[in-house]
Amino acid sequence: MDGYETDHDMLEAEHAGDGLYQLEISFDEPGTYYVMYHVTARGYHDMVRHEIEIIE
Repeated sequence: MDGYETDHDMLEAEHAGDGLYQLEISFDEPGTYYVMYHVTARGYHDMVRHEIEIIE
């Protein structure tokens, strides 16, 4: 995929009900991280990358 690094962990989120999914993860050190979700359902596919900042 153009513009995105392909060396990443892919984790499976758990279905929490009502169309919501959740995942809990810990970071070893502060820094800027990127989270990208992949949604595929009923012929629809979406992938959006979000930047998160861990300060402690």
